[in-house]
Amino acid sequence: MRADEVLDAAADAIDKYGHAKHALGDKWFGMCAQGAMLFACYGRAQWPKGMRFTATGERLLAPELHRAMRALQESHRAQIRYTSDWNNAPERTQDEVTSTMRAVAATLRASTDGEVTSASQMEQVSV
Repeated sequence: MRADEVLDAAADAIDKYGHAKHALGDKWFGMCAQGAMLFACYGRAQWPKGMRFTATGERLLAPELHRAMRALQESHRAQIRYTSDWNNAPERTQDEVTSTMRAVAATLRASTDGEVTSASQMEQVSV
């Protein structure tokens, strides 16, 4: 699964199950932006069990998930630094979250290689 596909699948999950704030969520509660991207990659809106961390405490993620999270984060960096803060803003709507995810996915598809950065097997991301 490529980063653009992660973002499209995450937007679809939010449209299907609803939008959540202040929690990763699930199929019954709805999902936040991060939870929906985790759901798209792992089938659950939760950080995977046994997840590895760097010495500084950063999560190690699959490259496609890292790229999707980084691309979404860069799309709103001027407003708010972290995707969780952006998602949880009181004024943020489900439509805004899903339309932003789809717009970022379209931008990734339009780029020459479909990705925002090259990646090793696992990469770090601040979320």
